[in-house]
Amino acid sequence: MVPVPPLVQSGAMHGRWTWPLLFLGLTSSAFAQDDVYGHSWRVMAGPVLGQAILGSEDARRGQVYYIGKSFYSRRLSTRNVPGQVVVETYFNNTLGGGFEPGLPKDQLHAFGLTAGFRFYPTWVRGHAVYAQIGWGLCWGDTETKDLDSRFNSTPYVALGTTWAAGAGIRGVFEIRYFHMSNAGLVGHNQGSNQIQYLLGIQF
Repeated sequence: MVPVPPLVQSGAMHGRWTWPLLFLGLTSSAFAQDDVYGHSWRVMAGPVLGQAILGSEDARRGQVYYIGKSFYSRRLSTRNVPGQVVVETYFNNTLGGGFEPGLPKDQLHAFGLTAGFRFYPTWVRGHAVYAQIGWGLCWGDTETKDLDSRFNSTPYVALGTTWAAGAGIRGVFEIRYFHMSNAGLVGHNQGSNQIQYLLGIQF
């Protein structure tokens, strides 16, 4: 049952204030639900460690910022593993060069969109842990040693956990492996490989 503010119940507030107060009651009731697997928003940020591995030569350092929306999916879910469809947008800001000998310094600002799937194995009792996999596209404002194109694809895999952090809010910690390349369409396509350590909130 949606809580109604006492002032509205008593009739002391009426007219133009009645509907705004009822709206506040509805929204506060919705945000008070601590739904781990249902529809929710996420905001995350953290450091980026670009590694000279798997063909990459350019070690990079920087930050990444995510805003995402997740939707519970019956088709993806089983009895013990709830599943979600996830859509995210992000800003990836990295500095390259100076970490490996012979590479000039450069700054890359990349903007992207990803779609993926998130699964919560409920047999891990006492903790809301999850695995996530996805793919997306991004555009960067410059080319780098490992990126011969400004337009790239971005597959990723991630492991994370969430915990109750207040009324309707959950804390999030995630470790993500993030790959950026042009699928062999331009140049040598060495690609950029990143490890991202993300901290955020879910609501």
